[in-house]
Amino acid sequence: MCHTTHGRLTGLALDDLLMIQAALRGEVMLKTDPGALRITNSLEYGASAALLRLAKDIGLDKALYSRPHEPWVQDCLAMIVGRIVYQGSKLALSQSTAYSALWSLCGSEGPVDVNEHCYASMDRLLERQHAIEKHLAAKHLTNGTLVLYDITSSYFEGEYEASEIVMFGHDRDHKDGHEQIVIGLITTAEGCPVCVEVFPGNTQDASTVIEKVREELGELQDEIDKGDRTRTHEELGDLLFALSQAARHLGVDAEAALRDANAKFERRFRQVEAHLAAEGRTPADVGMEQLEALWVRAKRELG
Repeated sequence: MCHTTHGRLTGLALDDLLMIQAALRGEVMLKTDPGALRITNSLEYGASAALLRLAKDIGLDKALYSRPHEPWVQDCLAMIVGRIVYQGSKLALSQSTAYSALWSLCGSEGPVDVNEHCYASMDRLLERQHAIEKHLAAKHLTNGTLVLYDITSSYFEGEYEASEIVMFGHDRDHKDGHEQIVIGLITTAEGCPVCVEVFPGNTQDASTVIEKVREELGELQDEIDKGDRTRTHEELGDLLFALSQAARHLGVDAEAALRDANAKFERRFRQVEAHLAAEGRTPADVGMEQLEALWVRAKRELG
């Protein structure tokens, strides 16, 4: 083997020298070479995979439904993660398969249909709203926990003639001439959302909490009818909580109102006792019907 020297390379780093050596040996391929490695497509993976892992680690998937591998649950996880990573519309997210591995990570291979994978799955999620809120309340609300309630609104473009909730109302977004919906939100003192509800756009602020009281009262009645004492206890607590929120939103001191109600009850009952004492009797001597008549009389006399 004959070696000849054709020149000297100086001032180059070792990596550069090794690259030249590999090229002389035929171990390096130019990027213009037909056989060179080419990147024809790439998908975002890291952020989506990391957030999905976090969602599962904190139990979010099982909070949505006890069988988290069902397709609609995975679709909802995709929408949650997609909202964080991409912050776009549901339609845009359904078209993200061209640049993101998110839907594939959630088990959806091939084209994603916005109606099937997004809106239909959101309908299933809506059916689970109350159970999810119960889970969040049990996790984040304990005895003595400060809770915050407020409402906001979201305006709409276009026309919604068939909608029962999109309508004109008090404009909180300063978007004159736009219909809207009203959104009520309960959070912990740290701002962690626990409960949310959507109301018609013309709903007054105080009406949102009153509607929540009616809802809780209906749920309490359902458990009373079923005879479930444990659930009745829970629903009564929810009703009292809703009433306290109504008082706060109306600017009423709930404790003071309760003390006043107790004092009013005591005054009326003393009046009933006085009427019976004038006849030489006590409440124990009369039936419920006569006590009710005396109670109505006391209310009329004392107000």
